[in-house]
Amino acid sequence: MSSKEVSPEARSDLFSEWLDAIEFDPVDDLLWPPFSNSYSPESWTPLCCDQPVQAVAVAGFSDEDEDIVPPAKQSRKDGSAYSTSARLSSNAPRRKGSAQLSSSSARKESRWAERLLNLCATAIEERNVARVQHQFYVLRELSSETRDVNHRLAAHGLQALTRKLAGASSASLRSPFAGADPRFFHHALVIFHELSPWFTIAYTLANVTLLETFRSATVSDAADRTVHLIDIGISHGIQWPTLLEAFACEPRGPPSLVRLTVVADVAGAPFAAGPTDNDFPTRLKRFAKSVNVSLEVNIVQGELGKLTAGDLGVREEERVAICFQFRLHQLGKERKRILGFLRNLSPEIVVLSDNDVDYRSSVGMAARFGRKAELFRQFLDSTSVEFKGKKYCEERLAVERQAGMAVLSCEDQGNDQREGRWWEVGMEEVGFVRVALNERVLEAGRALLKKHDGNWGMKVEEGCASLSWKGQPVTFCSLWKPATLNT
Repeated sequence: MSSKEVSPEARSDLFSEWLDAIEFDPVDDLLWPPFSNSYSPESWTPLCCDQPVQAVAVAGFSDEDEDIVPPAKQSRKDGSAYSTSARLSSNAPRRKGSAQLSSSSARKESRWAERLLNLCATAIEERNVARVQHQFYVLRELSSETRDVNHRLAAHGLQALTRKLAGASSASLRSPFAGADPRFFHHALVIFHELSPWFTIAYTLANVTLLETFRSATVSDAADRTVHLIDIGISHGIQWPTLLEAFACEPRGPPSLVRLTVVADVAGAPFAAGPTDNDFPTRLKRFAKSVNVSLEVNIVQGELGKLTAGDLGVREEERVAICFQFRLHQLGKERKRILGFLRNLSPEIVVLSDNDVDYRSSVGMAARFGRKAELFRQFLDSTSVEFKGKKYCEERLAVERQAGMAVLSCEDQGNDQREGRWWEVGMEEVGFVRVALNERVLEAGRALLKKHDGNWGMKVEEGCASLSWKGQPVTFCSLWKPATLNT
């Protein structure tokens, strides 16, 4: 071993010492102020370069160019010290051997934030202290929650990598929404659902499916049966007024009773948790009364993996449906056990929706993080378009913070080479079978997308609907039932 080489053991020790030395604090150091009802964009000045074009120049350098934008306290090769207030400038060196980036390179580097984040994730995985320092410095300089897609991706990606270094699992994250003003929280969700189909496409497909499921009763008239909806989702009640109104318009009348059981996320996971005084059950019951639907709402507080059928209040002779929306990817190692528990409830239908990204076969943390960053970039790109020209700046910031935590910090499931999409494998293992979305359900989804930007699309494959942004899948909605139930 040469004098310049460092053994893996020594590198690991150096990496640990560096983490201790910089004292990562997800509130005080690299992360932005926690969201609260007193927050305003003016209360924080983001660290970013003055000229966005310089980000492209920096991202164009090869991995060997560690001295382009040095971190504080790093020394030059000639022995002199860099200033701790160094900033990117128009005098930054360009790629070696090139006077300027070619047009093809410029197009490639238009996604410079992804490249920098991937380099940083790789350095973390390799426990390369110098490289991590360098990449964190660059990302801090370029991060901004209020600028274009690249700067926003850099900001949220940096936060996610910081949490990774600090050892924070997705289960330990607390949603900034949890401390928000309830009125602003509700308003932000409503605005986002109105402007973007990211979640509402799944809600629309689910509601039409539920209406048709309970309409096709063969045992007895639907009006004589209790419908029990188990909501393991993130809508905070926003999904249900449309379905309640549809029940009221049924020729045979609504069910005698609609029971809604909402499984709250006690861990405070992104989107799944809201302010403790967000009284959406009262709003829902008031709406149900206005359309002459008898509604009962129960909020269940507890860890999903520890709940029982008794906790959910499941009764005999009631018709049970489960909406499991955008929570599956947060379950981690408990996923199979929780899905098995839901299977044992014998629901008539399960609506399963989530982010359409599969990183099971990606080997290593860096590769999986890259898949997450790619999906989150699509989210940011879509919000840039849908919110363009709108006045809802604070609402967009709040929603993007939630999405960044939900997507970038979800649990790594490790290497899994089994055939099939990740949600299909889990559902089939515990005894669920797929149910195809029928044409009436799909037509409702297409009608919704006509109200939004033309970059949105919906593809149906093997009975599963996939929402896409600019041709790339972002979310999915699928239907399932226990294998023992008749078709």
